Amino acid sequence: MSERAPAAPPTWILETARTGYALGLSPEGAVVHTYWGPKLPRAQDYPRPTETAEWSAFNQPAHLLREEYPAQGGPKYVEACLSATFADGNRDLDLRYLSATQDADGLTIVLRDAAFALELTLHYKVHAPYPPYWRQLARTSIGSTVYYLACLRDISSDGG
Repeated sequence: MSERAPAAPPTWILETARTGYALGLSPEGAVVHTYWGPKLPRAQDYPRPTETAEWSAFNQPAHLLREEYPAQGGPKYVEACLSATFADGNRDLDLRYLSATQDADGLTIVLRDAAFALELTLHYKVHAPYPPYWRQLARTSIGSTVYYLACLRDISSDGG
C-alpha cells in the first residue's frame, strides 16, 4: 500500500492584464492574503501561505496571520473587520474556511464561525484592466441569534 502526500491547501489567484492578487488557506485554517502586485508569469510563482510561528508572548500565531477578513476575537491585536455580540453575550468570532468557488470573473469564499451558526461570504470580482479587486460581504445567519453585528472596516477597494 502506498502512502499519498497530503493535498496542498487551496490557493486562489485573481489576475488582470498587469496585476495579481493571491489568497490561500494557511496551515492554521485561516484565509490569508499572500500577494498583491504585478502579475507574475506562472501560478506557481505566487507565494503560498506558510505556517506562522510565535516569537514572543505578545506575538501569537493568531495575531501574526495576514487574515483576509479578520474578525474580533481570540488573541489578535489587529484591527478587526467584523464584530459581533451573540444573544448569550459572547463577543468572540472564530471564522473558519468552509468552501470556495472560483470562475473567470471572480471568487467566492464562505467562512463559518466555529461556535455559532453564522456564515459570512466574501465575494471578489476582477474589474479588468484596473488593479483594484472589489470585495463584498454577505452575512447569513443559520441558527444563532446575533444581538449585534458591525462591520468595523469597509472591505471594498473603492470605499463603497
